[in-house]
Amino acid sequence: MNIYSATSLPTKTTSSTPTYTEVLTAAPFAHHVCMEDNYNGAGRLLPTQMADVQSIEGCASACSGYDYFGIEYYRQCFCGNAYDMTQPGVAGCFFPCDGAYEFCGGSNAMDIYYNTLSVTSPPAPASTV
Repeated sequence: MNIYSATSLPTKTTSSTPTYTEVLTAAPFAHHVCMEDNYNGAGRLLPTQMADVQSIEGCASACSGYDYFGIEYYRQCFCGNAYDMTQPGVAGCFFPCDGAYEFCGGSNAMDIYYNTLSVTSPPAPASTV
């Protein structure tokens, strides 16, 4: 039996500000770069859009048969075996995932991951904006 005095009751503390992290690996994928998507109307970096996901790991799972996956705008998941490397790299991949304390791209900013089992040296973006 636990007996507490009125001055020493246990309290629960919570943080009101969550901490988000950049996920660098989602096996067998590794983070490559943040790139601007649809730069000057050029179209999507990766051609196949999957169902919305809640995390980096969810997109990695959905794109398991591809060489690359990308995530942007909180939940949008894209897959492909190549990406348009003529679009510039950006520093705008800071939107939180809908279902995890991770970063999931940004507004027209896609976090690109590559499959380490099939891609040994992913191409670099043409430039950075």
